[in-house]
Amino acid sequence: MAEVRDAVHDVSTSALKRYQGVVVGKPGLGSLAGFELGHLMSQNVPGALGLVLRKKLLARLFGRCGSSPVLGQGLTLRCPGKIHVGDRFSIDAHGVLDGRTEEDVGIRCGDGVLCGHNATLSAKGGRIVLRDRVQVGVHCTILSAPGCTVDIGEDIAIGPYSFIGGTRYNHGDLERPIADQGHDRRGGVTIGAGTLVYARATIIDGVTIGKGAVIAAGAVVNKDVPDFAIAAGVPAKIVGSRKDAS
Repeated sequence: MAEVRDAVHDVSTSALKRYQGVVVGKPGLGSLAGFELGHLMSQNVPGALGLVLRKKLLARLFGRCGSSPVLGQGLTLRCPGKIHVGDRFSIDAHGVLDGRTEEDVGIRCGDGVLCGHNATLSAKGGRIVLRDRVQVGVHCTILSAPGCTVDIGEDIAIGPYSFIGGTRYNHGDLERPIADQGHDRRGGVTIGAGTLVYARATIIDGVTIGKGAVIAAGAVVNKDVPDFAIAAGVPAKIVGSRKDAS
C-alpha cells in the first residue's frame, strides 16, 4: 500500500520515529523497549516454553487480549496496541498480525478464532473484524485498506491460500506507473455467518457474501453472492444453491 510505503520513506522524520510509527505503533522509549524485549525474549523460542513466554510478553502488547491465547513461534506483530482479540485466540507459527491503522482498532477478533501457520491479517490503514469461531487456513491473507473494513461473520471456515480484501488500483493514466495512481476503494468485504470458503479462493474489495454460502476452490469473487448460494469459477458465478439440496 502506498500509505505504508510513504511512511517508511518519509525522510522528514528520523528512522527511529518511522520504525515506531509503522512497527511499534506508539511513541516513547518505554513502548519501544517493551516491544523489542518482548520479541527478543520470546518470538523464536520453540516448544512449550516459547508459548508461555509469548503469552506473557507478546500478548500484553495487544490493545486487548482475552484468556488462553496461543501465539505461535515466529509471530510478526505490527502496531499491536491496535489489535484486540477475544478468548482462546490462536495463531500458528510464522503468522502476521499488522494492526496499523488510523482507526481505534485495526484488527478485532472474537472468541475462539483460529489462524493457521503463515496466516496474515493486515489492517493497512483499514479494519479487519473476525467474529466468533472464525477459522483461517494456512497461508491465507486478509487485507484491508484505509476507509475499508473486512468483516467476516461467525462460524466461517476459510481454506488454505485464500485471499480476502485488498484494493483495486486505478490504471487509466498510461503515462504514470500504476502503483502511483492510487486505489479504487470500494468499501471492503462482508461475509455472512456460516459461509465456507474453499482453498485458494480470492474475494475482492467491494463484495458482500451472504450467510451460509459456499465459495468453491480457486474462485475469484468480484460480485455479491446471495445467502446459501454456491459460487465457482473465474470470475465466480452462481452455480447452485444449498436450498436446492434441502
